[in-house]
Amino acid sequence: MLKREIDRVYLKVQKVLEPFVIIAIAIVIIIPALAVINLSPKTRASSRNAHVLGVGSEGSIGLALVGGTHEIFKSEKLQFENNSYYSYTSTLLSRNEGVYSKPILQANNKNTETLGLEIRGGVETPIDSKIRLIVNDQSYLLQDRDGESFNQTVFIESGKMINIYLSIESYSDVSFEQDIVLQLLIQDK
Repeated sequence: MLKREIDRVYLKVQKVLEPFVIIAIAIVIIIPALAVINLSPKTRASSRNAHVLGVGSEGSIGLALVGGTHEIFKSEKLQFENNSYYSYTSTLLSRNEGVYSKPILQANNKNTETLGLEIRGGVETPIDSKIRLIVNDQSYLLQDRDGESFNQTVFIESGKMINIYLSIESYSDVSFEQDIVLQLLIQDK
């Protein structure tokens, strides 16, 4: 009878203490594993911290999409292809005759030297429209009224940030949507 009472008390204590023992074992295993992971050397270079204090000269041009809404520009995208090549796409909605302009990109030269940003592209089916870039009140023609495309290079001085505007000059009404694609290539001066 005494043995039966002892076994009953032992089972009750075991039911109460078992979750705490499991938690203690998990802590004993998990904490050292987290410490090892935290103290392991990082093998991937973080682009965010690659140039601490700006001592590196391997910076590049950072491009950011301005975004926002506009009456003819829709679905703007800036895609990073590799370390020096970007692609900008947008849909031009149907529009009346006139000039339409919108800031599309912000470019920041993080290098210690002046860098060039070569821009080319346009629409596949040009309909009596000129496509231009406007940078610092200077106009760069990308596509003329006949659909002929031109490559343009914008030079950005070290440490400077510029806004790039896309201007569409339509000489007649356009009653359908057009896709515009611009390729942006970062190059040394």
